[in-house]
Amino acid sequence: MMALRNLLIAVTLLVSAVCHAEQSPMEKDQNAIIATLKAQFEKPGAPLTLAPISIVNNHAVVGWTQEKTGGRALLKKTNEQWQVTLCAGDGLKGERALLDAGIDKVTAHDLAKKASQGELKLSKSRLQQMSKFNGIMDMSQAAHGH
Repeated sequence: MMALRNLLIAVTLLVSAVCHAEQSPMEKDQNAIIATLKAQFEKPGAPLTLAPISIVNNHAVVGWTQEKTGGRALLKKTNEQWQVTLCAGDGLKGERALLDAGIDKVTAHDLAKKASQGELKLSKSRLQQMSKFNGIMDMSQAAHGH
């Protein structure tokens, strides 16, 4: 009985390792972004809902909602780590906003397009909730403890 139990545990671990190893780079980035945002912003009783997650090169725009509010987060991947650089509402929509955030023209164009296409799949009420974040908050200093 113990041998069967150990075999089942070994098979489960092996399947888990194989499934994890088969993640595409995009899936790994999406999972890392989700983990980063949830660790930083999720609170007990106030789950963080993340969508769409739009990634181009080392930048991402992520729509988020939590309780009655929401917004968008701009993230940058440096040394294989995703960090939140800005939080905003509609202030992170469009190529101009991404250019103003220091993203190169090609990446800003592609990321704005991808984020816009992703948001087409969201409900009107969810988009309204994501628009509630006022202003643009620079998170780059907060991430470094300044």
